[in-house]
Amino acid sequence: MKAVKQLLRVALSALAFFAPNFAKAQTSVDVQKIYGGRINTMAGFAHPTTVDQSVVFVATESANSLFYATVSTPPASSVTFSNFQVLPCASADDNYGSGIQRIATHRLSQSVYFIASSNLIKSTTPYTTCSSVGFTNVSDIVIRQGYAFILNDGTTFNYGTLNA
Repeated sequence: MKAVKQLLRVALSALAFFAPNFAKAQTSVDVQKIYGGRINTMAGFAHPTTVDQSVVFVATESANSLFYATVSTPPASSVTFSNFQVLPCASADDNYGSGIQRIATHRLSQSVYFIASSNLIKSTTPYTTCSSVGFTNVSDIVIRQGYAFILNDGTTFNYGTLNA
């Protein structure tokens, strides 16, 4: 049952993120190079200052744990992905491995949050450093419109606003 809930969560998140450009995506499918096996999870945000641009993050079963790419969606042409790049603070030498199962993004601060070894970690553009947010035993995180919802050990629920 837990696997079904996780699959449903990922599917709904992907649908919500890509739904505005669904028709464009059907006409221009390009396979992107992401090294390291399967994708564990993905998240993204519409760029807060650049119109028609988004940033997508994926966590993989790889020593290079997190990747990101910029997606351009100009109104008069097709969707264009930049090459996926390793998030500098979550590369092979940072020892996160395939353990990142949950990620969330905050649009206004251009931040990515992820759970590694039950700790909540944050990185902000240009993603060269990662820092602990101070929550431990984290099992899930959701960010919506400037609010973070954090579940600890499946029993304690924390929420609050995020600063840009």
